[in-house]
Amino acid sequence: MKPSRQKADHGAQVIKFYGTDGNGNHTGRRADGARIILKAADASNTLSHIKNLSECPLSDIDQLGLLGPDRGVMLGAAQQFEGDWRQAGLAPRMGATYERHSAGNGEISDKAARAHTRWRNAIQVLGPRYSIVGSVVLARYVPRPRDIPTLRLGLMRLAKHYRDSGVIYAEW
Repeated sequence: MKPSRQKADHGAQVIKFYGTDGNGNHTGRRADGARIILKAADASNTLSHIKNLSECPLSDIDQLGLLGPDRGVMLGAAQQFEGDWRQAGLAPRMGATYERHSAGNGEISDKAARAHTRWRNAIQVLGPRYSIVGSVVLARYVPRPRDIPTLRLGLMRLAKHYRDSGVIYAEW
């Protein structure tokens, strides 16, 4: 009888690249000692989740100075909100669907489940009154001037929620 192999999630382990092999592929080691080779085909298939603030209406609002003195807290909370949305697999890939995306077997990872729970709790905290936050951060909706005070209050409410629930995020 073969010993059972458990699936391990290695996504959070640090990879240190130290050179290239004879084919020009980057080589390195993962934190657990496994050898890693990053081929050009793999690199082109990876998805980047780095937030480009220049494409978000929040950056325009910030540049106009409309976020006020708590801008770093607000932008950090907005980035955490969007990050949870993406990690939970809710970002539409093709078309507009906000259902969880699975790996094919109908299950999602523990990390995605935790992100989905954080995102769902944040949505409940915002409620319908502050839904403008989701529209601006996730859908890239450009708010009207009369929406700015509600957006600021919603972002502060979101930041307070993340702080009270122990979520650590980077302030800008």
